[in-house]
Amino acid sequence: MTRTMQLHVADGRAHRAAIETIFRSTMAGGSPMPFFLDGIDDYTRFCLEWYFTAAGGHTIAVLDGERVVGYALVATDPAAYERHLKRAFASLVVRVSLRLMSGRLNAPSRRFFRDRARDSWLIWQDRHRIDVADEAHAHMNVAADVRHGTVAAELRAAIDRTVAASGHVSWIGEVNGDFGRRRRALERIVGDVLDERPNITASRMLGHRVVRYTVRRPLTRSREFTAPESES
Repeated sequence: MTRTMQLHVADGRAHRAAIETIFRSTMAGGSPMPFFLDGIDDYTRFCLEWYFTAAGGHTIAVLDGERVVGYALVATDPAAYERHLKRAFASLVVRVSLRLMSGRLNAPSRRFFRDRARDSWLIWQDRHRIDVADEAHAHMNVAADVRHGTVAAELRAAIDRTVAASGHVSWIGEVNGDFGRRRRALERIVGDVLDERPNITASRMLGHRVVRYTVRRPLTRSREFTAPESES
């Protein structure tokens, strides 16, 4: 008999180690990386640090009992995040370059960081091109063995509450999916698909075309949205 999950939402800052574990174990389309990534600690900090430490950053954990099974990263101060991103990206480039010059960067890692730099630049361009750079944004991720709608729904509702409490009326997410297979589901469950572009990094790692969809979730149209409530 399938066990009923006992889900509850918590402040992700109290569960950083578990969130980092899920992040690292799902970097290749929900699975672990197919190679050892040299500099993975630097890359993890680049992707997660701001949400754990900045006033406009938020981390949300969904737990099944005492186990973290999913998390969300939310930016309610997009201007501060963009300022941080420029500094963090420059720092990551320096660290990766030092590894490269000292011979501590294997060939798959070189390709990964090159592709990831191209994707980051395109994401930044796209956010300004489609005029979403000033909106709150969120990213959510679920452990590989519990990838079904229940955990994702808990995360979406928690993101909605966090974003609404900050005064925003919508949030932007970037979601990866196989080409041609996910757009309708995103429009039905999340919100309006504003843009789609091939994800260079994921496509190379997985060996088939992966698309990054940019989605806006208006809180007034959210099926899960309720008035913001305080969390203990």
